[in-house]
Amino acid sequence: MDNFNDSLGNNLNDSYSNDFSDNLSDSFSSDFSNNINDSFSSDFSNNLSDSFSNNFNDSNDYSDNFNEVKKSFSMQAGKFAAYHMSKSEYTDYLIRKIAADGNEHALEVAAGTCICARALSPFVKDIECLDLTEEMLAEGKRLAQESQLENISFKIGDAGKLPYDDCSFDLVITRLSLHHFVNPEIPFKEMKRVLKQGGKLVVWDMMAADDELRDVDDSIERMRDPSHMRILSQGELEKMFQDCFELKAEEVTLVPVNLQSWLDLTGTPSDVRKQIISLMNAELEGGNKTGFYPYKKGYDTFFDHRWLLLIGVKL
Repeated sequence: MDNFNDSLGNNLNDSYSNDFSDNLSDSFSSDFSNNINDSFSSDFSNNLSDSFSNNFNDSNDYSDNFNEVKKSFSMQAGKFAAYHMSKSEYTDYLIRKIAADGNEHALEVAAGTCICARALSPFVKDIECLDLTEEMLAEGKRLAQESQLENISFKIGDAGKLPYDDCSFDLVITRLSLHHFVNPEIPFKEMKRVLKQGGKLVVWDMMAADDELRDVDDSIERMRDPSHMRILSQGELEKMFQDCFELKAEEVTLVPVNLQSWLDLTGTPSDVRKQIISLMNAELEGGNKTGFYPYKKGYDTFFDHRWLLLIGVKL
């Protein structure tokens, strides 16, 4: 089921400029709770095991995280499109996998600065970008105008209540969004609703760490970005597709991430930054695992995000 795109991964590793600089055996030891108190703030350590409580699983209020999302991405807007996760290697790969025929009415949901929409624009009839954060859409619109893209439109809106009729689009895509939702099934069902029968739904998101490290991985992600909720597992993402879609593609790509650049993007406060760096350094020295599996490139610390791409055709 997993088809690792080795050539892409290797090319991506080689393509990083000097600006970004140039295993899972042990579970947490019994003294982890003591160590975590030294590394994390007391509030965080007390909430570690409960950080993704039943409210996540049971809540039907997809708006719970609106304020955090808008706050976080309003701040990121000016830097997001230039961040290395927006590099053309990723969008070129996505375009190849989608294989649009040029006649699609397309939609990017939780589009941010419309990275996917701007890349896909020359290959579809038209595409709309929908996002909650005005600043992100404004940056996306500016970049689209700069590239003279004329078949792209922009709408401020809620992914949990898409302002479109049923069966409106031939192609719907969302990238790195579902881990920001309290209940990701709500936007997923909305994307399914507005997609035509025979249309393609494209979900490209991070894939959860192994079970024993999942909570601490998510907790560190949320320390860095309070709008983060929970990374879904491969099985959870597959389950969303299983009843109404035929999966046409399912691939995992390892995406190298420079720790300092990752923290810079969200403007992580210095005290929290120190805590996260301390945790990464401890793992590098043989201490407790974080789920990130950090490694060194020269003097810089890196880790790999696992991006899972799923493309399904609506039955």
